[in-house]
Amino acid sequence: MGSHFVGSRYVTLAPSCLVAGVIILGAAACSGAGHAAREGRPRPTISIESMLAAVNRAVHAVSNGGAPINIADAFILSNPARTPGSLPMRTDRGPDLSAGSYTLAVYCAGNGHVTARLSVGKAAASRTAACRMVPEPIRLRVRARQAGEAAVVLSVRQREPVAVAYRLVASRS
Repeated sequence: MGSHFVGSRYVTLAPSCLVAGVIILGAAACSGAGHAAREGRPRPTISIESMLAAVNRAVHAVSNGGAPINIADAFILSNPARTPGSLPMRTDRGPDLSAGSYTLAVYCAGNGHVTARLSVGKAAASRTAACRMVPEPIRLRVRARQAGEAAVVLSVRQREPVAVAYRLVASRS
């Protein structure tokens, strides 16, 4: 049984696998940018290239022990889309997944917030989190009681671009 998400890579799964999604939003560390901004001081700036590299390293370094469903390499979100190739929102739809537990880990890099949503059929979870200078996973878990289409939706409100990557996996029961 194959698994395909529009806009990202796919991984072939055994039919018996439960599907889990891990959204991982991570931030880039670059020289001089490892300190949090203090009130009244501007936040440090991070190059787009550094943000993309940091989230790609983070999403590929993680192993949650579940069966991988999809890994989305880094992309840029901003609203309105100011950076070439950036979008205010990205929706990746996948195949119908079996009933089971799923985990989505999202990494984001930059100075902003990302809203992540994972759904499998009628089961859904969402969360808004701040992006960091150093990648920290943001995890969403759903338990689907019925088979249904998988969807990962990521969005931002701020103008400043952030880099985002995620990993969706089948959780072990």
